[in-house]
Amino acid sequence: MTLFSQNDNAQPGHAPTPSGRRARWRTRGVVLVSLAALFALAFTAIPVPFALEQPGPWWNTLGNQSVFEDCSPIPTEEGTEPLIEISGTKTYPTSGALDLLTVCLQGTPEYMPNWFDVIQAYLSPSQSVIPFEYVYPKDQTQEERDESNAAEMVDSQGESVAAAMTYLGYTLETTAVVVSTSAGMPADGVLLPDDIVIALNDVPVSSIDELRSALQDAGSVNPVDITVIRDGAALVTTLTPVSDDGTTLIGLVGQTEYKYPFEVTISLNDVGGPSAGMMFALGIVDKVTPGEMTGGKNFAGTGTIDAAGNVGPIGGIRQKLYSALAAQAPYFLAPLDNCDEIVGNVPQGLQVFAVATMTEAVTAVSTVASGNDAAISALPTCR
Repeated sequence: MTLFSQNDNAQPGHAPTPSGRRARWRTRGVVLVSLAALFALAFTAIPVPFALEQPGPWWNTLGNQSVFEDCSPIPTEEGTEPLIEISGTKTYPTSGALDLLTVCLQGTPEYMPNWFDVIQAYLSPSQSVIPFEYVYPKDQTQEERDESNAAEMVDSQGESVAAAMTYLGYTLETTAVVVSTSAGMPADGVLLPDDIVIALNDVPVSSIDELRSALQDAGSVNPVDITVIRDGAALVTTLTPVSDDGTTLIGLVGQTEYKYPFEVTISLNDVGGPSAGMMFALGIVDKVTPGEMTGGKNFAGTGTIDAAGNVGPIGGIRQKLYSALAAQAPYFLAPLDNCDEIVGNVPQGLQVFAVATMTEAVTAVSTVASGNDAAISALPTCR
């Protein structure tokens, strides 16, 4: 009997070997994976209409204007100009920090982020993704947005000084001042910048809130007489308001100006919005009262404030929590009305206290500074 091996009768070169098939499939697989990767890369590079919120720079209201590069929350150098300067009254040494916080917004209609940026921000606990229409209304230009943000910051500074003065026990005189008017609206060309509004239909007016209230009461059916002080002389102007969703409007942009017992100058460039109000007010109070409110500790916080000392909610609260960490501030003062967004989003190493008024904010800082653990644990928090 003769034994033959399995390959004795095979015809070499005609049938593919298993190793050859595997090599070809490997090649095809590499090509497909490469094409998929290129497609994914091209897809993620497509610009999309979203804005990204991330932690922004911070400033100590007790210190100087630090210098920051772009959106970095880390300062590149310490400034030399005080953030808050006070004259006309006695001031006292301060220590520690009362940091105001900002949010940096990335993405504009001209320079949109791509899908990779959006996905990365969506997965980050310190960033948020916002549709463009919420940030950039189609009926508003970039210049108009910048002007609005700048005006809100100016108003915020005025209200913060008034809130500090009110907390300190001063009674302030107020006036309603015209800043600008909207084109095509009833006040356009009738009221001028720096006009002081003192009455509407013989109803005395001494603040922008009182003017709004008087306008709403007057309605939009009949003309109204508005008395202003212009160049030192009283002048009566007449115009007919319009109605927009039940709100009576004349197209006036104004602000309430206060007569202060001493001078306060706040210097902060290229920052808009009203959210620094509470921290400005705390910085002023600390500078003009004996003792060091912070006890040498570092605090950060955010919140609008009005002349009566009411603290209001702000946007970007999650980003500001992380900005506080960058500022090395272990204590955070948050508006009570922002607590729903804060619960479950507090980064490790940060203790948050909820405040609704200027008095509560001062109490929180002073209590933490005292080091009394029982008193600190009794302070309101976001739960």
